[in-house]
Amino acid sequence: MIRGVILVVASLAYSIVAAMVAQASGGQNVWVLALTACGLCLVPAVFSYGLTVFLASRSPEEQLISVLVGTGLRLVTPFLVGLLLQDVSESFRQPSKSALWIWVLVHYPVTLILEVVLLASRFGLSNPLSSTTQPAR
Repeated sequence: MIRGVILVVASLAYSIVAAMVAQASGGQNVWVLALTACGLCLVPAVFSYGLTVFLASRSPEEQLISVLVGTGLRLVTPFLVGLLLQDVSESFRQPSKSALWIWVLVHYPVTLILEVVLLASRFGLSNPLSSTTQPAR
């Protein structure tokens, strides 16, 4: 539960800092775009995280299903909802049509990295990038 809260708070904090930087550099409509992109990426990330934690003690087949469903959800949801928002609302087409997608591309890796780090810490992977073997000489 606490890791899910960390995922939400860290994503929102990143979004606020990124929006402040963009606004300081003269960006237009940055708060709406930043928080929308954060929501587009965060909602599927929280669902994917919860599904993975819920199915962690289940059979390997169910764990595989959680990975596939979570990945598909994380990829498809921001894309489809972003397209719908751009089609419905004029504010997401200003100042350019690509502005929302730039914000999504900025937020997506952040939520993905946060989710992977929180899952790795939950399941006891101290440093998944380190190797215990010595490199060949």
